[in-house]
Amino acid sequence: MRLSLPLFRKPAGAAPLLQWQAGADGTLDLINTGQRHAEVGRLVVSRAGRSPETLGRGFYLLAGTRRSIALAPLQGEITKVEAVTGEGQVKAVPKRHD
Repeated sequence: MRLSLPLFRKPAGAAPLLQWQAGADGTLDLINTGQRHAEVGRLVVSRAGRSPETLGRGFYLLAGTRRSIALAPLQGEITKVEAVTGEGQVKAVPKRHD
């Protein structure tokens, strides 16, 4: 039997800072530009003219990293992304502007 337990050291005052951008291949890129990991319980993705899509698989996003998430092949531009944290808080994720 193997047990894996993530341990994170959190610097004082450090916080995650999530941003998103649409990938060219129909993915959603979630980026953490903050100085602390983020625990994402699920994502809620809204598209123009569509009902919101809930992605219910949880994950950690370490500081300074990016994760590409495959979306259902629906038409419509992504208009809003919300992250539900591991603590159950809903947070709007701003769009990244390069």
